[in-house]
Amino acid sequence: MEGVKTRLPATIAKVLLAAAIVLPHAAQAGGEENARAAHSVGWFRRHFGRLTWEEIVNCSESPRDVAAFVGRQVRYEQDEGDEWSDGRTVMERGYGDCEDYAAAVVELCREKGFDARFLVFFDAEHQAGHAVAAGEWRGRMWVSSNGAFAQVRSFEEIRRVVARELGVRPPAVVQIPESAVRALRVAEKTR
Repeated sequence: MEGVKTRLPATIAKVLLAAAIVLPHAAQAGGEENARAAHSVGWFRRHFGRLTWEEIVNCSESPRDVAAFVGRQVRYEQDEGDEWSDGRTVMERGYGDCEDYAAAVVELCREKGFDARFLVFFDAEHQAGHAVAAGEWRGRMWVSSNGAFAQVRSFEEIRRVVARELGVRPPAVVQIPESAVRALRVAEKTR
């Protein structure tokens, strides 16, 4: 038990030292208002607790942050059929499948002013589809699939990410046009 007592103050000292180094830089990078809002939530809760929609918007400084929050707060659960939910509903209930993750990431990013779009891909041979969030941030493309985040160099690389998720070869995966996706979402909401 003696070893635990001696390590605990060292661990606390390391955390305090890291906070002293990181927090001033966060205030400069995100502006005083964002830094104040992010710090009002608290480090532990930001990384291990459930945040409200507004807290996620205030704490996020990039699409990567948004995807990380969604990935931590939403548990993957396949729904019966294809029930399309809006991002707030997904975050409140805490579970969803690929289109729910994508909706939450896209809507949070857009509220924050980040470029984000909802993409749906389909593999006709296996009758499987997959939705992701994608956009551009500081001149680099990104994709978020089920809460995971990756920077990519091209649309073709997004297709490869989706093909991996579906367990198929990339040529089999085609994107469903955005107008068709909108029609699907509207039809789902009217059921």
